[in-house]
Amino acid sequence: MTYIPLEQCEKGTVYLLHSRNLTVGVFDGKNGFIGIRSKFDDLFLFTEYHYDTGSPFGTVKPRQVLGRMRKGVELTIELCTVEQSTGRSVFYDKTPDENGRGTQDGGNDADGNRIIKKVRGWCYEDTKEMVPDVRQVYGVDNKMLFRRLKYWEKKARPLYVSIYQEDV
Repeated sequence: MTYIPLEQCEKGTVYLLHSRNLTVGVFDGKNGFIGIRSKFDDLFLFTEYHYDTGSPFGTVKPRQVLGRMRKGVELTIELCTVEQSTGRSVFYDKTPDENGRGTQDGGNDADGNRIIKKVRGWCYEDTKEMVPDVRQVYGVDNKMLFRRLKYWEKKARPLYVSIYQEDV
């Protein structure tokens, strides 16, 4: 089966794919294709990697160019991460603040010195304060990319059937 090599794939281009979980995907400009995956009746954005990246993750063989993604559509699964109760944007940080928050006592070493372990945690983007542990954080899905990939899947369905019948 012939496929388009990794070095010929272009960021923002939509391809008909031969892969484990995706039929259509947009190349992210690195090594991956973002497409719509189905699992247990759920549909969600998912990244699979080009075959040329090697085993075990290289499972995608792009077969044909379908077109280009619209300008302004971000090529990412999640747009941002927010804290649920306030809707404020957050990021994951592993460095402790000046008051030691974000650290954990690791006991003592063989010489009796106190060991401080860095603990990762969520922080608010605007103030850099740590999010209280009781708050829930979630990713904001890229609904525009999802809708555009649905469009490309529908458009590619007849092509997909004809190309894969040739392979049998």
